[in-house]
Amino acid sequence: MKRFVAIIIVCCLIFNMIGMVDYFILDSTVLANESYINVIELGISNNGADVTAKLNSLPSGNYYFPKGIYGIDGKDYQGFKPKSNSSYHFENGAVLKVLTNGYTHYAGILIRNCDNVTLINPTIEGDRITHDYTSEGTHEWGHGIIITDGCGKIVINNPYIYDVTGDGIDFICEGSDVTVNNLTIKRARRQGISIESAGVLNINGGLIEDISGTSPEAGIDIEPYKMGQHLDDVTISNIITRRTKQGLLFANLHMANNYKVSINNSTFDGIYVCNSEGAVEGEININDPIINGSNVALYWTNAYVNMNIRNPIFVVDNLNNDGTREGIFRFSEQDKENGDIIGGLTCTNAQILNSQSECRDTRIFNFSNSSKSTVTDIHISVSKSNMTNTIWATTPSSLRTVKLSEPKNINVTIRY
Repeated sequence: MKRFVAIIIVCCLIFNMIGMVDYFILDSTVLANESYINVIELGISNNGADVTAKLNSLPSGNYYFPKGIYGIDGKDYQGFKPKSNSSYHFENGAVLKVLTNGYTHYAGILIRNCDNVTLINPTIEGDRITHDYTSEGTHEWGHGIIITDGCGKIVINNPYIYDVTGDGIDFICEGSDVTVNNLTIKRARRQGISIESAGVLNINGGLIEDISGTSPEAGIDIEPYKMGQHLDDVTISNIITRRTKQGLLFANLHMANNYKVSINNSTFDGIYVCNSEGAVEGEININDPIINGSNVALYWTNAYVNMNIRNPIFVVDNLNNDGTREGIFRFSEQDKENGDIIGGLTCTNAQILNSQSECRDTRIFNFSNSSKSTVTDIHISVSKSNMTNTIWATTPSSLRTVKLSEPKNINVTIRY
């Protein structure tokens, strides 16, 4: 009899555990640490009402957000503001929802002047669809997460950000140590990620897609906005961009006192380098990228930047930019009166997987510049290509130290 009762008890336990299996999968971190506090028990509702003030009144601690909608008023970038020495764990289905507004700028989460902060599984829904755009301005500054002044160590795991009116994440965080793992950003109007300044920044894995609505519509934009900013140690790995205007954008690097950027094993809808003339105090290394898309392959204008690209694979077709003749590697000037200094690129072991029929009117190399510009310090080696159109140069005399090679023509600078 005792054995029979024991069997029944075991069966009941197994049945209950099966019913709870999703709970254990979702919340093992929380259950393993009883110090997490359920925010619902603190009077914070998850029914879509505005809980910004209540969240921001919480002291430092470890908090758990059950499934539900948490309304956020992000006016003047003053959304949910995490505290130092705190961890915030969001159950699957817990959403920080930016309440419908007409603000030109907002933040779902503002991380500022704090250290030792961890966000686990934060989901942020912007108001792009319901936003009131009638007031003056572009309304391009509505961001999912902003990390800015005076931050120390910040870790964000599995963020999912969508439908914001500006950027998914905006980094303005010199002197910080920030890690973002496994991000997903969708349907942001301006860009997926903006990196304006950074101390140590590691972005590891993720997807950025469907970025459109207001310029520049980049997947990742690395762009200081004022003189003297730093990009001390930025590492980006295993990122995929899809359906962006340009997957990876570099601009205004001459404003940075220094820049050190490493990008590894990532896939982009093109690489665009611009407005960075004389940006010599730094180095960018892009290793093993795949360049997809049809808007831009590698487009370099008004920029002298120290950049090394190793082992890129280009899979692009029907390039189109205002009807101009295109190139897989395209260099052009912006200042047509005074000319630009364009260069600083070393690219080795590039592979172009398209045939000429897939890249109509496209050259491998295109130099669209006047005699007033100087094109120098460009070294490009193509190891595999099925294209037959090799080079176009509007003004060959402007090409200085330029060394190009591709499988059929070791030195193609003589072909125009």
